[in-house]
Amino acid sequence: MNKTDKVNIFLQNALDFFMRSSKELDEGLRLNDQLKIRDAAEKLWNAIINATNALILKELDVVPASHWERRKLLNGI
Repeated sequence: MNKTDKVNIFLQNALDFFMRSSKELDEGLRLNDQLKIRDAAEKLWNAIINATNALILKELDVVPASHWERRKLLNGI
């Protein structure tokens, strides 16, 4: 699998997490369900991580292994 394919997979995962979290957040707010709202926030965080990994992979040819490494690499960009 080449770099472009991997970047596209990260971006598709980010979009999937975003779409799922949006639906879950709407439902959680409608029902005043704190668990659904928290789960939606976690999915949004995963969307951010996947989008960030796509950017870092595209620009630096590496996938970060941790949040610390991700921050360090983003500072380099």
